[in-house]
Amino acid sequence: MTHYLDPKNDLTYDKLKIDLASERSMLDDAEKRRIKKRNKRKAKKARIIAQKLLKKGLPIEDVKDATGLTIQKIEEILKKMTNEN
Repeated sequence: MTHYLDPKNDLTYDKLKIDLASERSMLDDAEKRRIKKRNKRKAKKARIIAQKLLKKGLPIEDVKDATGLTIQKIEEILKKMTNEN
């Protein structure tokens, strides 16, 4: 009697290895998508906070410290805000 995980039973063992690799790959892909979505949400929140702080008149450097955004990104937000008015 051959055991399911017996390396001597090449087809069954290889199929199990492939199945496990596929499952791991699917889980890795799902995790990458989840992280990407989370990062997008964080970036959006940072932009919204930056807009509010800029509207209150805070200096760009303070907005940078509070949000973690780059000065270039904050200047882009500021430019969009002035174009909207």
